[in-house]
Amino acid sequence: MNAYVHRTMLCLLACIGSAVATASHAEAPDAKDVPIALDTHQLEWESSSAPGFPEGAMRKIMHRNPESGAAALLRSHPKGYVEPRHYHSTAAHSVYLLKGRVRIGDLVAGPGYFFHAPAGSPHGPIEALDDIEFLLWTDGPLDLHIVDARAAGVPAESSDGE
Repeated sequence: MNAYVHRTMLCLLACIGSAVATASHAEAPDAKDVPIALDTHQLEWESSSAPGFPEGAMRKIMHRNPESGAAALLRSHPKGYVEPRHYHSTAAHSVYLLKGRVRIGDLVAGPGYFFHAPAGSPHGPIEALDDIEFLLWTDGPLDLHIVDARAAGVPAESSDGE
């Protein structure tokens, strides 16, 4: 291993060690200037419902930048959960599927699949074929716009889409 890689790894390990010593295990830190590490098993699942979406979505907020609104979350949906076609005008987001399978159109995706939706890009419907868990990253606060809101029985605009 060359000296640069070795120094970089030592720096990374020192940062992680420092964060482990200071991060709260009861709640996710809202930090923008310090590295964090936390055991997500210590975070409580909380309901994450939105108008026009079915009940049953849960989340663990792992990190949120209080200035930019960027966030990292762990989410779960029960088998049979279907996200309607929607988009977010305020931010892009990325998803990494950890557990279970989803159907998006003709695609059936399982653990290890990565998805990215730029701001303003409609996506869905997305059907959970199993109980699923996934990581969700946003580059800002997510608003929520259902593409066919009348069919979903909700106003055309709603918020707190994460």
